[in-house]
Amino acid sequence: MIKTIRTRNIKGNTFDQELTGKDIFVGPNGSGKSTRLQAVQLAMLGYIPGKKTNPETFKLSSGDEMTAGLQLDSFSFDRSIVRTEKLKGTGAKEVKYSESITVSPSKGEKNTTQMNARISAETGNFPMVFDFQQFLDMSDAKRREFIYSLSPISSEEWDKRKVSAHLTQKLLTQGLQEANPDLYESSQDLIKECLDEWPNDYDLSSGLQSMTSWVESQQKHWNKKQNDATGAVRELADMKNKLEETDRDITTKKEELKDFRQQHTDVHGQIKAGHEIKRQWDQKRGRLDALKGEIERLTAELASKSDRDYETEITALQQSIKQTNVSTEAKTIQDQIDGLVVLRESKIAEGMEAKQRADKLNLELNEMRRVLQGIQDKGAKVCVLHSSIGCDKDFSKFTNYTSERDPNLQKQIDDLTQLQNELRLEIKSLREQEGALEQAKQALYKSADDENTTNDCIRSRIEVIRIDEQEEIRRHQETQNKIINLQQEQERLLNDRQPTFAPLEILEPQLLALARQIDELERVIEEKEKAKITLSNAQTAMISASKAQYYYTACKSLAEALGARGIQGELVKGVLGPIEDSINENLQLMGIQYPMFFSTESETGKEVFQFGWIKNDRKTNFDVLSTGEKLMFLSAFLVTLLERANPPLKVLALDDINNLDKKNLSGVLQGLNALSHKLDNILIAGVVEIEAAEGWTIWDLTPEGAASRG
Repeated sequence: MIKTIRTRNIKGNTFDQELTGKDIFVGPNGSGKSTRLQAVQLAMLGYIPGKKTNPETFKLSSGDEMTAGLQLDSFSFDRSIVRTEKLKGTGAKEVKYSESITVSPSKGEKNTTQMNARISAETGNFPMVFDFQQFLDMSDAKRREFIYSLSPISSEEWDKRKVSAHLTQKLLTQGLQEANPDLYESSQDLIKECLDEWPNDYDLSSGLQSMTSWVESQQKHWNKKQNDATGAVRELADMKNKLEETDRDITTKKEELKDFRQQHTDVHGQIKAGHEIKRQWDQKRGRLDALKGEIERLTAELASKSDRDYETEITALQQSIKQTNVSTEAKTIQDQIDGLVVLRESKIAEGMEAKQRADKLNLELNEMRRVLQGIQDKGAKVCVLHSSIGCDKDFSKFTNYTSERDPNLQKQIDDLTQLQNELRLEIKSLREQEGALEQAKQALYKSADDENTTNDCIRSRIEVIRIDEQEEIRRHQETQNKIINLQQEQERLLNDRQPTFAPLEILEPQLLALARQIDELERVIEEKEKAKITLSNAQTAMISASKAQYYYTACKSLAEALGARGIQGELVKGVLGPIEDSINENLQLMGIQYPMFFSTESETGKEVFQFGWIKNDRKTNFDVLSTGEKLMFLSAFLVTLLERANPPLKVLALDDINNLDKKNLSGVLQGLNALSHKLDNILIAGVVEIEAAEGWTIWDLTPEGAASRG
């Protein structure tokens, strides 16, 4: 059972609507009655019937996001549609709609497809939401389509192949082929085209509906063609004599037109040739004037010589190039550096040797002093290694020896230390001398590099001067060649003679006169051709009238074979027959003892779709019933369809229940109460006056009702 409907931003409504199982929503238009029923459809189906795409559904949104959700006994889910906008690189606005779903408790669903499958498994996706007033306003044909859509035609015996075989056998008989081959061929074409309207992935119900709709449109089309063609045939008789005379004159006029066009072409060609000759001669005169000016300019340019002395410039630059050889001087400095390096390395070796000797003497002196100190600290008859060990040795000789040896060792150490210091100073001095010589050598090399750089610059300048000289020679030669070529062209043009051509002042008026004659003939011929086309179209219309008659007749036969007296009638009987007992059972539970009926064919054999119940052995059509009786009949019918579909969640929602008086409304509620054990939820919405009803919860959606609920 649905316990709560959750709605956000649908038609300006946001609410959590509690349900009790049998709920009635009352209030004026725009108070949110239908919104609650539409929210149930959107939550379960993912769309609202009639608005199957997200953009169409989103038209009901009052924000950038709309949400519908349901709380069941042990399952809850919400479905949201979000609208987003962004600008493309081209500046155009792109609008996208996306759907998101949440379910609780989750069973590991990770994407929208899995969540939709979970919702389908929990609810069955079969909410029976019914707009009562809209159904009452439908024609019989629309009611038939609506009921067929709720209880689609299905049959294990019939499929597209059997329908094709049935139509072929019924309509394409040998007798028809012999008696009327044209009608046979038209019927054959229509059957093929009609079957093409049944896509391979359609079921029996959808396929037959597609074929029936197509045949109806073809009947209208060929009936109009038939009427249009009949009018054309009548017009043909009135025009025939006049058009025959006009057709005879077309050939003569075309011959005249051919002669005039040839004359026009000849004169136009002469005028064009004359204009071309005149244009070319004017162009030559202009070219001669241009050649004369160009030759004079180039001759003056050639006469003006440059006063630049290239050889003098080059000789002066060559003399400024210096060639200094620094290799001998650099070698002398390097030899001095090498000698200093050898001397420095010998001093370093000498210093290292003095240090090693001093370190050795220091070690000996320190050890001797340590032992002597130990003897003096511990006294006589004590071991110098450990104070707890007695010793009878006499250390006086050792003491005398150290007193003589100590000063001698110290002096040797001091001398060696002084020697190391002197060697360090000498090594430092040698390094400084090496550095000074290295700087002198680098300065010598830099001087040579600077000189080479300067020489390279001078050589580059010399090369530029030589290039300038060659360029001046090339320009001079090029100018001479140009003058020669221009003089040759000038001589050739002066030798040309202007060709003769026809006088344009005579030819041009002649061309205009021919053009006027051609226009007049073309106009006359066009009118005659239109008349000829009219005749041809009228003749074609005679043929089309016959064809339209055949196709219209074939359409009528095909529609009858598909309709109530043919395939669809048999199938509808097969579908509606088994549910009559269930509908009658529900009517009896609601307190109505009249058996129901369906009719798909009138007494005269026409295709109809009527239903109602049989009262006093007479059929009472649905349209004759009172509003309350109509609602009870449809409720019994809809509950039957829900029982046959048997979804996990059985919801019957009746919308737009208006204009019922208290007696009729009470009878409907009592009848629905009797069927409530077959359903999980019954939802009713309408503009009705009701204060209380046993077993029902009434939700007053007026502002006063909302205020009273707090």
